[in-house]
Amino acid sequence: MSRNCVSLNVHRAIGWLYVIAAILLCSGLLIESLKLHWMTERVFGIGNMFNVDEEDNIPTLFSALNMLIAAMLLFLQARLESVAKNRPYWLGLGMIFVYLSLDEVLSLHERLGPPLRATLGIHDGFFYFAWLLVVLPLVALLGLIYLRFLLRLPHGLALGLVAAGVVFIGGAAGMEMLGGWYFSRHGVHNMTYICAATIEEGLEMYGVVLLIRALLRYMAPKGIIRIDFGMPLTQAETVAGCRLLPVSVVGLAARRVCQRRDALGRQP
Repeated sequence: MSRNCVSLNVHRAIGWLYVIAAILLCSGLLIESLKLHWMTERVFGIGNMFNVDEEDNIPTLFSALNMLIAAMLLFLQARLESVAKNRPYWLGLGMIFVYLSLDEVLSLHERLGPPLRATLGIHDGFFYFAWLLVVLPLVALLGLIYLRFLLRLPHGLALGLVAAGVVFIGGAAGMEMLGGWYFSRHGVHNMTYICAATIEEGLEMYGVVLLIRALLRYMAPKGIIRIDFGMPLTQAETVAGCRLLPVSVVGLAARRVCQRRDALGRQP
């Protein structure tokens, strides 16, 4: 193995993402609860640093970075895909997650809400966050477009992608609708709305983590990925029992990803 080769345990990495998401969600819920109980804007000197219903804070950064990781993995899978007609679908998903990462930071979709609400005369209800009226039809159309693609994929990978999508959309759209309905009637300064916002953001976070998990488990069935930063592109395809895969397509400094394959799995 090259001295520049870095190993990544897939299961451990995903476990850490789960734990970090849980810490952020619980921290936000606790701090917002104390702020509400004590009727103050800051607790222990902390304002909105962990508030999942606000932007420009730690949960936003975590979500945006996870979406970028998902996008890079999707672009990598497009490069590695052996079925040519599947590659545009992987690339399309990668571009979607690049946009979602930017949207997480810039709140682009939320800027649609006020003008649409004013135009349509919406004052309360499940579509109080009126941007949903634009996004939900697009999501349905995307589902129809990707249906045949999902049916061509290996069963386990397809189930992983569907599970990630259901969880993510359940938060981004389903809980957003419930939150909009409650917000339009009772506002944000109550525990019910704080809990609803936490559940919504939690579903979005875990949906992205499930996507990353599905992709990494498909790329590395044995649970180990090694990235070699120094291996020349012309070197042999197999080194030390690892299958070498190019990753330059996603713009990483790494030149190869090494995956433990059946040769290692057969060792006693």
